[in-house]
Amino acid sequence: MNDLSVASNQAVEKFDIRRLHGWTNDKAYEYLHRARWDDPQTQTCPHCGSTRKHRYRRHRKQYECKDCGRCFSLFTDTVFEDPKLSYLEILIIVAYFVCFPKGATIRTAAAVIGVTVKTMFQTFGKLRELLFHFRNLTPLKGHVHVDAGYFGGKPRQPCRKRYFTSAQARARLGGGGPTVYDYYDLKNRDKRIANSRAVMVLVQVDPEGNTERTIATILENGENQEECTAMVRRFVEPETLIWSDESNAYVRLSAWYRHQSVRHS
Repeated sequence: MNDLSVASNQAVEKFDIRRLHGWTNDKAYEYLHRARWDDPQTQTCPHCGSTRKHRYRRHRKQYECKDCGRCFSLFTDTVFEDPKLSYLEILIIVAYFVCFPKGATIRTAAAVIGVTVKTMFQTFGKLRELLFHFRNLTPLKGHVHVDAGYFGGKPRQPCRKRYFTSAQARARLGGGGPTVYDYYDLKNRDKRIANSRAVMVLVQVDPEGNTERTIATILENGENQEECTAMVRRFVEPETLIWSDESNAYVRLSAWYRHQSVRHS
């Protein structure tokens, strides 16, 4: 995703979701209009950039550009273009998304706002897409924590359990086994783990240990020396103090950084 937690904490201080109670759709439109164009009397055409006084189509809430003649609306060229939700519903959804730094569940937000789970899923996806496109990828510096985790690599258990005797277990696994062995297709499990992707998270912290900025990236072939070194060199400035675990994937970092390892408890 990112700077979501930091951005959310800053937004909570500036925006109180309780302000939306009693708002009308027109008031929500005025608020979003100011958020995009600042001046309520001026609109910038997203097609040609003209700021002349455009013709306003009130029934469709659209503007017809004075120069190029093309129509545009408040959400043109945004993730909410051609919305089926009202402006007030969109504003409330955005407020719920921003005001919960650790996230609000889709079902909870859908029940509170009064929309379907599918609608909330799509809207939250649009907001995450927006965060992805505008994420800050400038190199980290100072004190940086680095770690990676695997997602999607755990084997799914079959619906029916296949029981084997100790002799069958030894024949299949090449070693001893219990008298009744619960076999879960180990070959398929190893294949899933080998093809699973790791998510590397790099966190820049201040001297007190508070998070300043976060970058998350995908390791296509898992947590290995080649990919981990390349990602750290891409997103962290040289001579930065880096903390990681004792994995062999980070042993090369000492050539470019001040690297310290932390033993997992």
